[in-house]
Amino acid sequence: MRINYQEFAEAYVNSGLSRKAFGQQQGMSANMVSYYLKRSQQSVKTASRPSFKEIQIISPEPEQSKCIKILTADGVRIEIPM
Repeated sequence: MRINYQEFAEAYVNSGLSRKAFGQQQGMSANMVSYYLKRSQQSVKTASRPSFKEIQIISPEPEQSKCIKILTADGVRIEIPM
């Protein structure tokens, strides 16, 4: 059985119950509720972690000034003179 930890955490918070009471309602121990809540926090941290993106290196044309140009996926342009 797969569990969506985020949905579980939302259901727990919305219930207003203690971990023990919520666990009894769900047919699990308070320790298991704590474990699922911890996993929901870890999944949020993992999802918000920045990831590396592939970049393309293009040789500069002779008439261009020598600098490193970076264009991010968000459209931000960074130019570093050499």
